[in-house]
Amino acid sequence: MTALPFNTIFTLEARSHTLLEVMAEHFKMTDEQVFQDIQNSHRELLQVLASKGIQYQDLRNALIPTTNRNERAYLLNWSKVDTANYGRVIIEHALPIFDPHSSHSVLLGDWLYHKEHNGWAIDELRKALAGAAEPYTGHGHDLYIVYVNNLSDGQADALHSRFQELPAYVGFLDLTFASVVKFYISTMLVRAFIKHRKFVIQGHEDDRSNSENISMLPYGFEKAGYSLRSLQSLLYGVFLSFKIERPIFLPHDTDTKFSLLAMGASPAELDEFEVVLDDRKLQYLKENHPEGLERSGFEELSAADIAEQIRGKVKANYIYNLARSEDGSTMKFNILLENPGVARFLCALELLPHDKQLRVITLF
Repeated sequence: MTALPFNTIFTLEARSHTLLEVMAEHFKMTDEQVFQDIQNSHRELLQVLASKGIQYQDLRNALIPTTNRNERAYLLNWSKVDTANYGRVIIEHALPIFDPHSSHSVLLGDWLYHKEHNGWAIDELRKALAGAAEPYTGHGHDLYIVYVNNLSDGQADALHSRFQELPAYVGFLDLTFASVVKFYISTMLVRAFIKHRKFVIQGHEDDRSNSENISMLPYGFEKAGYSLRSLQSLLYGVFLSFKIERPIFLPHDTDTKFSLLAMGASPAELDEFEVVLDDRKLQYLKENHPEGLERSGFEELSAADIAEQIRGKVKANYIYNLARSEDGSTMKFNILLENPGVARFLCALELLPHDKQLRVITLF
């Protein structure tokens, strides 16, 4: 049987980037119009990237969570940097140590003090802090955060060693797995740039042509040997934004809504869908992909129990790899799940909106 060709959007950002929601409401767009607009914009993105020597497919691991790499937040005390532009000093110090063949999203920001939540958040930070020369005794006001995804163990350690050369370095947080401090930090950071091999990719003004390449950040990327690639922020923000995983608490989840619309599906509450894993599929997974079941901790469960476990996690997770077959007959996506503290794994699900079902394709 010939495999169906799919058009895939790795990630779509409607969590903090409100463009899609504002446009849909302002122009009173139908679901079909939103779908067409997203697909047209994504095709434009692919063309713009290709014109700059970058293949969208190669950015996958920088855009979505991976199952075998690390996410780390490196913390620095900006008050110990002898300039007001402390971000520049810190980032320019780190740039030379990045692997020239790797791809990462880099998110940056200051710790945001919140009167009601800061006490417990700093307590959690202190518990999780690693690689510190001394305990952190501050209250967050002086912290600058550099968050990097898709790091091998060696790459993560290399950045740690590099930052240790700075007197401002406080230590790092391993945020590969879910934690309250990870959720809290996810609300503070902005997507600064993507480091893709020897390119730095970032957004620029929407009234600037996509044929141009500039830096909107005051960092010496070119001095460090990187080539600049930039594109309009409307495209960058929606399609090239890495989302730090955190639970979905809002009653109206716009991120999932527009992710479903991107595949041509009507918005739906995914927790109302039945997750389907039949016994034959489970036997196939046991025989052909046992590593997925082992990492998930599902190896001793029945098909019905696994389906129920997945169903309980679907609503609280973001969806990735939004794939629609070119003939529109099949829609599928991935969710990232965790065997807490042991492994992260992906579950691929086929979306059957008319039956209100999510069919398990594989675990990996």
